[in-house]
Amino acid sequence: MIDQTITEAGESAIVWDGRDDQGDIVPDGAYGWSLYATAGSQEFTAETLGMGGALSGSGPVPATYDIHQNDFLKIAYSMSSSGFVNMRVTPSGEAAFYPVDWEPYPAGTSLIVWDGRRPDGSIVDTSVNVFFAPPNAIKAGTVVVEGTIPTVTGSGQSPDIEVKSDPYLILHSYEQVARITYRIDQDADVRVKLLPPDVNDFDS
Repeated sequence: MIDQTITEAGESAIVWDGRDDQGDIVPDGAYGWSLYATAGSQEFTAETLGMGGALSGSGPVPATYDIHQNDFLKIAYSMSSSGFVNMRVTPSGEAAFYPVDWEPYPAGTSLIVWDGRRPDGSIVDTSVNVFFAPPNAIKAGTVVVEGTIPTVTGSGQSPDIEVKSDPYLILHSYEQVARITYRIDQDADVRVKLLPPDVNDFDS
């Protein structure tokens, strides 16, 4: 909430630093706003909230992927205008989930990547149905915040989107080791967790 007293008519500006009322940086996302102006008994409201009208989006969905070899599902998704994107994944015989749940994307072509895992981290070994709902426009005036947390991407895989172990299969009889290579887009403290077989909970 930002309160401001204006003593003269004319053009004014309100500045937001991307922080909440406690001074913490807000998470990435699209932020709408409501402006309420009062002058005695007169009141005026302007706002930019919610999503705009429907857009069209397109992108080929690959027929195969193999998470066991770190081959993620990659979709080059295109829109003519900035919009909110929703991607639904339905494994055969299971309930659907949303790896991309109405997240803001810029106009043009963006690479959407699904790592082949359920929300609980377990690997999907069955066939899946991938569906994109028609995207919705980002209303003019919406503030899109991004870059508040480090982005981790892979190295050596065009276009550097996957974190992979090389090799993914280690044979101890050959004294092999795996190298996990990644990139981060800003300074950060990094922690790598290795989970034993059949454990998907990273808080374990």
